[in-house]
Amino acid sequence: AFLLGGQCDGNGTSTLWRTCSAGASWMPMPPPRSLVTGVAWPTSLVGHAMVIVGGWQLVVVDAVRGHVWAFEDRNMTSVVRTADHLPFARRWAPTLLASSDGQLFLLGGRACEGGGGSGGSLCDGSGQMGPPLTDIWKSPYDPLLPGGGGWTWVTANWAAAVASTSAPDIAALTSEVPAAVALARDDTLHLVARQGGMVFVGQLPSSDSPAMDTTFAATPQLRQPGAGAVVPAPERVDLHFSEAIRLRNPRGVRLMDLITGAVVPFTPTVQRQVLRVERQQAAQLLAGRQYRLELADGSIEDMAGNQLRSFAASNFTVEQDTSGPSLLAVYPADEAVVAPQTVIMLTFDEDVVNGDGFLELKGSGEPLLLRAREASVVGSQAHFELPKGLAAGQRYTVTVPEDLFLDRSRNRLRVPSIGPSSSFTVLASGTSDATPPVLMMSSPEDGSTGVSGGLRLLKLWFSEDIFIARAEDGNTDAILERPVTAGLSIKLPLVSSSVASTHGSVLELSLPSDAMGTAGTYRLRVPAGALVDGAGNGLAANLFMTFNADAPDVDPPSLLSLLPDFEPSPVYQQPPSTTLVLTFSEPVHASGRGQVRLVPLGLGRAVSLEVATSPHITLAGNQMIVAPPVDLTPGEAYSIELDQGLVQDARGNLFGGSTAATLRISIAPMLQLRELSQRASLDLGGTGRGSEPTSGSPTLSSALSAAFDAANRLILIGSSSGTADGVSPAVAWRLDTKRGTHCASALEESPKCSQTSCSGSSPPTLGSFAAQRRVWRSSSNGGRSCMNEEGAPVDRVGEAVGSLSGSCPCPQCFVLPPGPVSQNASVDAGNFSAVSAAEGVWPLTCTQGFAPTGPFVCQTDEIFGGAWRQPYPVCKPQPCTEPPRMVPYQDLSTAGTESECGNVSHRSPLAHGATCTMRCQAGYMPHGTGLGQGRFVCQGYGKYDVQACIPQVCQELPDAQPNAIIHCPSDRLGSECQVLCDPGFEIVGNSTIRCEVTS
Repeated sequence: AFLLGGQCDGNGTSTLWRTCSAGASWMPMPPPRSLVTGVAWPTSLVGHAMVIVGGWQLVVVDAVRGHVWAFEDRNMTSVVRTADHLPFARRWAPTLLASSDGQLFLLGGRACEGGGGSGGSLCDGSGQMGPPLTDIWKSPYDPLLPGGGGWTWVTANWAAAVASTSAPDIAALTSEVPAAVALARDDTLHLVARQGGMVFVGQLPSSDSPAMDTTFAATPQLRQPGAGAVVPAPERVDLHFSEAIRLRNPRGVRLMDLITGAVVPFTPTVQRQVLRVERQQAAQLLAGRQYRLELADGSIEDMAGNQLRSFAASNFTVEQDTSGPSLLAVYPADEAVVAPQTVIMLTFDEDVVNGDGFLELKGSGEPLLLRAREASVVGSQAHFELPKGLAAGQRYTVTVPEDLFLDRSRNRLRVPSIGPSSSFTVLASGTSDATPPVLMMSSPEDGSTGVSGGLRLLKLWFSEDIFIARAEDGNTDAILERPVTAGLSIKLPLVSSSVASTHGSVLELSLPSDAMGTAGTYRLRVPAGALVDGAGNGLAANLFMTFNADAPDVDPPSLLSLLPDFEPSPVYQQPPSTTLVLTFSEPVHASGRGQVRLVPLGLGRAVSLEVATSPHITLAGNQMIVAPPVDLTPGEAYSIELDQGLVQDARGNLFGGSTAATLRISIAPMLQLRELSQRASLDLGGTGRGSEPTSGSPTLSSALSAAFDAANRLILIGSSSGTADGVSPAVAWRLDTKRGTHCASALEESPKCSQTSCSGSSPPTLGSFAAQRRVWRSSSNGGRSCMNEEGAPVDRVGEAVGSLSGSCPCPQCFVLPPGPVSQNASVDAGNFSAVSAAEGVWPLTCTQGFAPTGPFVCQTDEIFGGAWRQPYPVCKPQPCTEPPRMVPYQDLSTAGTESECGNVSHRSPLAHGATCTMRCQAGYMPHGTGLGQGRFVCQGYGKYDVQACIPQVCQELPDAQPNAIIHCPSDRLGSECQVLCDPGFEIVGNSTIRCEVTS
């Protein structure tokens, strides 16, 4: 038995104590050695949990710091930290259990934060105890990294797993941490509730599926194409299921041609809740044919392994339309002469949509490519704005490729009957433009019907760039007559920026909110002088455009239903991968803003998805399919929040949103608990030696402990008064569960790898491992035997159950290299992630002028971790890799490639502190030397010291002459001394003496 830590203070609480005499005597053990360099065993541990796994390995969960430790030998001399971050909230004193197959289960505890009072946290040594936590987590067994390396939810709330609804106080269990938790020797979990001492029992889950999920319940919530639909030949067929699925037999997924009975070559894949059948390159779906997607029994299964049975297939038909649109006209017309601000307009024989190709405009230089998706399309017309600056007098050719536009059936353009290209010429420089702008296209189209009564914007596309005329130049008011028969009209002043704006060749008119409040025919009139082109040409005549509008649709879409159904109270039955289907009152599409949020009512995982951009949201007609990309938390209740305006109808009316109280679902736990029927037959073992046992329900204290003895009897020990006052005697309660004991097996010791350093690639390994799994606990009557590799029962302690072998993953360096390791050095910790011990590196950063001797290199230290190779790299000054810059008056005759300074390069650097010769021109000397020759010194940052050639000096002044005075104001090169004679004498020769160059 082992004891670790304490609750009074942190001093000495990381000392591990061991007893081999049932607690009669205890022995402290020396601190264990950590097998991962830089990750030391802590100096204190409080609020932790611990358990023995596999009969010998001690595992400690430090839920306060978020660490898990596993001892690697039976003598507890070495330890490894198997987890640095835990996915659950920080907590105090959870319960840790280990199953017979080595899985770990962590339950509850008290939250570190949220205790109220004066602030702080109990886990940090201040504050008060936080609220109880009722979640359960599981960590699967891993032979190479045992002891809590990864954790998944079992349930967010243990009460959600209670199957019985007969007990009147089940609702109270939602926020109640169990009084005691223990694991029987047949891996059944026993939780004792404080509410009346009820005992709940459940089998620990062996998978990540809900315990009660035993039938295939995944149903197609959306079929694309839909049943009976007539569609263009699809590239794929999608089935959106109500929960996550996986392919079990891909050959059982078939797309059938119902005319020939042939199987179309498609490839099935699964993306969580979506079965996607994509067309292979050689496959063709023929026009007018019916097809059916068939799923054979057992072809797919849910995440619990339940297989599909009796799938209801549906048919779809490929459209008869296989003919692509034809190009009827191109503007500018062939051989036309146009203004430089022209546009290109294409007219087809049917409505088109943007394709993926490029319109080519070829002049004398490189062709200009205009992406199809940048064109404005209205019905059967497409409008391209051209870049400014077309060359005057230049001839341009327009080429229309087949993939530029598609029709509604996704057919490409047919080869144009008028030819695939057309040419026009830009007006020559100096030629006046007398052609007025012409209306080419409008939205809504001229003469159109069924226009939305909520229309707020009119757009008109012209043949060239247009501008709004000045108000003083004439009438600039457009008129919208509504409807024509009523004689009502609205003035639209084009000079008002809130009403009209031009963008190149496009005029936009914003309508008042009440402009189209009546159904009927509307007519827009724009005066001829209201718009002009770049040359000042106005419209040739008044412009008229008519359209027929429906009555305004002002009703926003509303939510009609939710699948799965709304739950007034949580029922905890939905799978974690559940798909949501929201049905609206009318077809909707994304508005470009707003989220769908699944908000947990407890500590579960939240999910937020942007409707406009998330690949996990599909909008089809009046339905929104939400397929969360991650599992929702088992045992958690969720509210579904829909932002206001996240979708809109065809008229632009925005959805009004929802509140958290209106949409709720709950997720099934991975564990199912039932109330134990003999809860009233707990035997009271007595309050002291010799007392008589009785039976009944215990009065449970907050300090209650539970354990199973060798006979699988549940023992509860606590205070009879429910308080730990040091006066009330301890009471023991016993429950005979009459359960058997399962055989348990485990590895004899931690696996050893065959290599001491990593090798290989994709990925590198530390060699291989091989270990024996042996029985460490025998089964009893009613218990489950261990099974060897041949399937035969094995029960004797020490008997081999089987062997494990495989590759050892290359360890990693989990902590930053030490730093700073030298002056002018630093280690970047901003984006550090673990580095492979297969010679993985992490950079050393140096200040300017210094360079690292190399990176930090991670190498193998232990099977569980790497270490940074020593000696560590350092920062050294950079050498000079180029000649020094020349200075004024430098002697260039020796600064060429033959001199030592001129030879400095990347291939021949000059070391930090080294020098090379600098010579000055005759009459000049390096500053500070007094000589004609100096040295350039390579200093920090790979730069040289600053040198200068200064004028030389005449070291000796002219000798004094009889009857003369020589006045020298300076000894610098070029300075002159004046020779002055005494009275009665005159100069013979020069009156000045000049300081000149001699060498």
